[in-house]
Amino acid sequence: MKWTLLIPVLFCLISCKNEPAPVVVDLTNNDIIHLEDPAGTYTNLETILEKYKGKVIYIDYWASWCRPCRAQMPSSRELKKKYTDKEVVFIYISVDRDAKAWANANQQEQIIEETYLALNYPKGKLYQLRNVSNIPRYMLYGKDGRMIDDAAMRPSNPELTTIIDGLLSL
Repeated sequence: MKWTLLIPVLFCLISCKNEPAPVVVDLTNNDIIHLEDPAGTYTNLETILEKYKGKVIYIDYWASWCRPCRAQMPSSRELKKKYTDKEVVFIYISVDRDAKAWANANQQEQIIEETYLALNYPKGKLYQLRNVSNIPRYMLYGKDGRMIDDAAMRPSNPELTTIIDGLLSL
């Protein structure tokens, strides 16, 4: 009788590791913009905005199948290069439903940093409040983490650098 109780306890001691319990995320909470990075790690927009407080943030909402989105990517790369070593961060949020298509497009467009897959598009509150139903769509946030423009200029628009430079000087 003692052995029948001891065996499961021993088994658990041998096989159970002291790993933290997985984080459970309520993906049905549409007040939050749920995101996933290429490694499959969960995050959300609020966390990203907090992480980059003190920097100007330019967010590109796009998808692998969106030709106008993809046509802007070379300009986006050039813009990002122009602001290397400056307090500007470029975030790419794909509204793709196919994670493989998103991953392939990231590779083709050379997007290797700050790229995320939207998990609750189009139901998320931000998408609804800001009418993010057409892409490409760009949003600009100030250094304080507050939205400056929910329909910012495309990366190919030369006037965008004037706006970003102005935000950097504040």
